Amino acid sequence: MTLEESIKFWLSSCLDDFNTAKAMLAANRYNYAIFMCQQSLEELLKAIIMIQTKDHPPYIHDLIMLSKKIDLQIPEDIHKILRNINPHYIVARYKPQRFDPEVYNKATAGKTIKETEETIKWFAEKLDLKKYLPNL
Repeated sequence: MTLEESIKFWLSSCLDDFNTAKAMLAANRYNYAIFMCQQSLEELLKAIIMIQTKDHPPYIHDLIMLSKKIDLQIPEDIHKILRNINPHYIVARYKPQRFDPEVYNKATAGKTIKETEETIKWFAEKLDLKKYLPNL
């Protein structure tokens, strides 16, 4: 895959996983809705790293570490969203809390989806990502 194809792949995956998060919310699968938000943001950050470095992103899943590799002043509200979603890569699938209604519920999943959408839009606007994926 060329660099351009890889970037489009990551951005397409970002949007696909974000749409899957919304479908999981509608299906009352709240832990998976939030997990897919984490995946969506991970893919977005990896695409941005590729755009900026012209190289493959690191093989990590930590949203905070990925965001630190991006050459951009990221505002505190976006950092807070990344920090809040970051642990769900593990918790939503492997920890006993994955079925805890105090952790995973409709309100929390809905809020996470809204924040994920805000984050995607913020990065897309700041970095002109539409040139890579027009339907972003």
